[in-house]
Amino acid sequence: PEVIRIELARDMKQGQRERERRIKTIRQNEARRAAAAQQIREQTGVQNPSRDDILKVQLADECNWICAYTGRSIAMHALVGQASQFDIEHIIPFSRSLDDSFLNKTLCYHEENRSRKGNRTPHEAYFGTERWDTIIGAVSRFSGPCRDEKLRRFRMSPDEWEREKDRK
Repeated sequence: PEVIRIELARDMKQGQRERERRIKTIRQNEARRAAAAQQIREQTGVQNPSRDDILKVQLADECNWICAYTGRSIAMHALVGQASQFDIEHIIPFSRSLDDSFLNKTLCYHEENRSRKGNRTPHEAYFGTERWDTIIGAVSRFSGPCRDEKLRRFRMSPDEWEREKDRK
């Protein structure tokens, strides 16, 4: 077979409009990934970019090619490949949230991620410091449909996170 379609029970409950909306969103996401891959090919010469490199370009587009945590500009050569200087970072640590979705990811300069942010939420790592307002300002300037949710997650205190986790 050329195509195999698997429909889940939850998909069967959806109306025609909702299914069409989801299909449209999936196609838009595929187009964004293809555009990111093309951008990597054109700017680096890498013909088969990795899934992580494509995701990094998508996240860089979202954050306007500026690290929210450090304010560093992000250049393509510093972003992709084996010597990348930027990590894909989970806003709410994966070990605590088990959330590996795009909504829970952003970019962070590698040294900042490993030595300062670590396995903490942005609130835990930066709230009450001089950099907190700068970080929140940078996230509020993110572009794309996920900005508001990512800003909410950046601002979330540990107590708020625990209450939200308990509701799920």
